[in-house]
Amino acid sequence: MSNKLPKAVIISNDTNLQKRLESNQPTKKRLLSVVLSSKLLSISSAIDADAYLYDVGLNNDNVSTTLADISNLKRSIFNKPLILIGEKYQLNQILDQENINGLVSETINKPVSNGQLLLAINSYSSAKKSRQLQILAIYLGAFLLLFYMTYVA
Repeated sequence: MSNKLPKAVIISNDTNLQKRLESNQPTKKRLLSVVLSSKLLSISSAIDADAYLYDVGLNNDNVSTTLADISNLKRSIFNKPLILIGEKYQLNQILDQENINGLVSETINKPVSNGQLLLAINSYSSAKKSRQLQILAIYLGAFLLLFYMTYVA
């Protein structure tokens, strides 16, 4: 197992969030490497991470701008999890939109802790590995069946 810390990019302008994440993570026992940015522009190409978290309060409750940001971000990180964080009412406003389906891996209500972030990232990684193993098993089964029908039967 790798000792590399999962790296999360949090796109937010919430300074309280940054302080809370830093204070909950003593340097001797770090669980997660966190990069905080209030800028969405090309962040996904500039910083490689295991997960990207988007604070839905970044645009002052402007749902259409938030949806555009989420859509643009997901296009650039299509193979990585996108986790929304925010107040419950903000998350509900966004999740009520029809065009959000399939873009978001998970949501986390504020206040956010390092443990919640780590759990969300690890659960996505575990689910992805499980899907990969299922695909491999299907492929292997089809290959063995084809081999049997071609050479044995």
